[in-house]
Amino acid sequence: MTVATPLRVVVVSGLHRLARRGTVDDLVTTVPGAVTLHHDLDGISEGVVLRVTRDRWGVLDRAPVDLDHPCATCALREDLLPVLLELAARGEHGLCVVETWDAVEPRSVAEAIAAREELHLAAVVTAVDAERLLPDLSSVDALSDRSLGVVPEDRRTVAGVLSGQVEYPTVVTLHGDRHREEARALVEHLNPATLVVPPGGGLVALTEGRFRPEVAANRLNPTWAQYRDASDARVGTVVWTRRRPLHPVRLHEALERIVSTGLRGRGRIWLASRPDTLLTWESHNGTLVLESAGPWLAALPGAALDLVSDTRRASASLDWDPVVGDRRQHLAVTGVDLDADRLTDLLDSCLLTDEEAGSPSPWTPSPTRSSPPTRTGGVRRRHPPVPRTGPTVRDPVGPKGSRGPPSPEPPPPPREPASARGPGREQPAPALTPWAVPCCRVGPDGWPVPSEWSRARPR
Repeated sequence: MTVATPLRVVVVSGLHRLARRGTVDDLVTTVPGAVTLHHDLDGISEGVVLRVTRDRWGVLDRAPVDLDHPCATCALREDLLPVLLELAARGEHGLCVVETWDAVEPRSVAEAIAAREELHLAAVVTAVDAERLLPDLSSVDALSDRSLGVVPEDRRTVAGVLSGQVEYPTVVTLHGDRHREEARALVEHLNPATLVVPPGGGLVALTEGRFRPEVAANRLNPTWAQYRDASDARVGTVVWTRRRPLHPVRLHEALERIVSTGLRGRGRIWLASRPDTLLTWESHNGTLVLESAGPWLAALPGAALDLVSDTRRASASLDWDPVVGDRRQHLAVTGVDLDADRLTDLLDSCLLTDEEAGSPSPWTPSPTRSSPPTRTGGVRRRHPPVPRTGPTVRDPVGPKGSRGPPSPEPPPPPREPASARGPGREQPAPALTPWAVPCCRVGPDGWPVPSEWSRARPR
């Protein structure tokens, strides 16, 4: 289907329903010829999804949607895109505002819309209630606790969904007067790239722009994101960067205290028992997800570097050290009334000591080139698949879709010296193992099974 002028689309998301509806109304009433499209998932547990279409004058259509499987993904694929393409073909409206449901994150919607040439994704906006922002980011509730799950097996948390909604867009509308300055500071710390505006604050001008999902995805990826310290009154972001690996047992013992320190944590870590594997860290108020992002660039053979994105290559150049390459700790923790010194001391206590780092051990990293990686030529060439060096319990597909045999089991690490455990503790430390979260079901290679890992909460 080809249209003369692509239909402009603005995606408005938000866990706070009244704030989101207010932002949608502002757009529909101020942009001539605008229409809004919303999939109501309130009855999804009974298999009922309603599509509501309205303009500034009221509801134009309210119809049940027949889906193969009643969920947000199916509503997007089977109904939202076809309806948008039909509106674009008719050419009757200058703007369509897509209002997502409460717990739907905007990223998948934005990427699907931007992929169609008949549609022009002008902006992604998240609406936030200033009074509810901090309580919801501090909540330990799962979506199911508030009947907000988009599928029966939806195990996401309220804090995780709200963080994703705030961090992805380039515009956040802030509703309400109570705790407004604190809420503004939280939004700007979670998403430094966003523009925070009041209701109706210049949203019409934003409909003339273009939102690029690939830029937003690059900005959010902890594999290469560069974070900075910031402080605004009670809200602060502490960035911890070190060039020494973490001791797996001491990290395990400190996880609960680290994760509970702030509202949001993100970044990448270097674990001594996995010296060549970059691990990404995502935490939301007590819930932690650690995942393998493949090898550090310093551990890749030269031929494989042509498969690495320019964004990651540029970030590695900023991080590069002649001894350890791009391996390092880089964590950003955002919270209210953070004790930066206490958090930094706690993280530092999990690093290898001078004695541990200086002795031969199973966590000795691969040889490192002395300079940042560069392309081998002006043309990107295709190379044979590169075997993974990270955990093998996850999808066997390696970086960039390559497949290879799983890495061999590392030799069992030595027992930790009693002296390294502090005074008064003479008993030998447990053998070092690559597990990290209590109560996880461990796979055959010693790493937690992904489904358990992603939902584990420190106790």
